[in-house]
Amino acid sequence: MKVVLSIGCMRDGIYPALQLAKRGWLQRLFTSYPKSLLLRPAPAIPPSQVEAYSPLAIAERVILRIPVLRRRVSSAYWHSLCYEYLVERRLPECDIFSAFSGFAKKCLLAVRKMGALGLVERGSSHILFQRDILADEYARSGIPFRFDPGVVDRELSEYSAADYVVVQSEFAYRTFVEHGVPQRKLIKLGLGVDTDLFQPQPRQDHRFRVLYVGGISLRKGVKYLMRAMEQLNLPDCELVLVGHIEDSVRELMKKHAHRYRHEGFVRQSRLPWLYSQADVLVLPTLEDGFAHVIPEAMACGIPVIATEHSGGPDLIREGVDGFVVPIRDPRAIAERIEWLFMHPQEKRLMGETARQRVREFTWDKYGDRMAEAYQRILTEKNGNSSRPTEPLTSAVSILS
Repeated sequence: MKVVLSIGCMRDGIYPALQLAKRGWLQRLFTSYPKSLLLRPAPAIPPSQVEAYSPLAIAERVILRIPVLRRRVSSAYWHSLCYEYLVERRLPECDIFSAFSGFAKKCLLAVRKMGALGLVERGSSHILFQRDILADEYARSGIPFRFDPGVVDRELSEYSAADYVVVQSEFAYRTFVEHGVPQRKLIKLGLGVDTDLFQPQPRQDHRFRVLYVGGISLRKGVKYLMRAMEQLNLPDCELVLVGHIEDSVRELMKKHAHRYRHEGFVRQSRLPWLYSQADVLVLPTLEDGFAHVIPEAMACGIPVIATEHSGGPDLIREGVDGFVVPIRDPRAIAERIEWLFMHPQEKRLMGETARQRVREFTWDKYGDRMAEAYQRILTEKNGNSSRPTEPLTSAVSILS
C-alpha cells in the first residue's frame, strides 16, 4: 500500500506518519512545519520522504503577530491556498491520499484522476457547526464575530470531493451526520497519546491545583471555568492556565487576574511535569474534535473534567476516570472540582484508573485502527464498485 499524507502545519501529524512508516506504507509526507523540527523525534521517516514548505507557516505567524495585518488578511486561507498549490504539483502516484482539512481541495481532485482514494481528516466538528456555535458565543459575549466565508467554502468543497471524511470523536461524527454527510462516507478514528513522553512525575507540593491547557479563548469556554472558580471558596486552591490569551477574552482575563496563575506558552516536553503537579485538568471547550490534552493528562495520572463537545466522552468513564459536563455549565464544573477536593482518596484512584484507561489510546493502537480502516476501504474499492451502505465505525471507532 502506498499512502501520501499531507498534514499542513500540524506537528502532531508526525505520529500518524510514523505509524505509516512503521508499516512501510508512507510514500510521501507533505507539511509546512519545519522539517528539522518535525523529524527531530522521528528518525524512522527518511528526510527524502518529507517535503516541507515552512516559509508559508512562518509568514502566517508573522501576519498573526501584526494587528493591522491580522485584521485585514486571512493568513490561514492564503497559507492553505499556496500550500496545496505546491503539494498538487509534487503529488506522486499512490493508493490513498490523506490530508488535513483546509489544505486539500485541489489535491483531492487530482488524486481522483489518478484513481486513488482521497481522505480528508477534520480535526474539529463540521465547519458549519463550528461557525454557528462560535457565532452564538461571540454574540453572548457582545464581541464582533468574523469567520472567513472562504474557509467555510473550502471545507465544504473538501467534504464533497473526498471519498471519505475522517473524524476523531463521536461528537464530531454526530455534527457531520446532522449536516447531511452520509454515514457511509465517515470514518471515526480517535487519535493517540505518546505514553513514553506523558508519564507521572514527582509531585512537589500538596496544594490543590486545577489546571487548564490550551488556547485561552471563547471557543475553549475559559469564561465558564472562570465563573466556576468564582463560585468556589476552597482553601489553598490554585488555578493554573497554560496557553496564549486570545484577544476575545483579554478583558475578561484581566477582570479575573486574581483567580489564576498564567504560565503562557509551554513546550511539550514540560507538559508532563505540569500535569503531574495538578489534581485535575478542566477543559470547558465549546467544540473540539479530539482534545489532545485529555489523554495527555490521563497518561500523567490525573482525572479530567471535560465537556461533551471535546472527545472526552470517548475516553472518560463517568466517575471513574473523571467527569463529562455540559457545555456552558460553570455550576457543573464547580461541583465536580469541589467533589474532587473533598474526596482526595477517590481522586487519587481516579487518576490511577485514568492512566490505565489511556493505554488503549496509544499511537500504536491508533496505528492499528488506521491500518484496519485503510485496508478495508481499499478492499471495498478494488473488490466492489459500489459504496458500503454502513458507516466505517464498527472496526475502526474509538473504544467505548
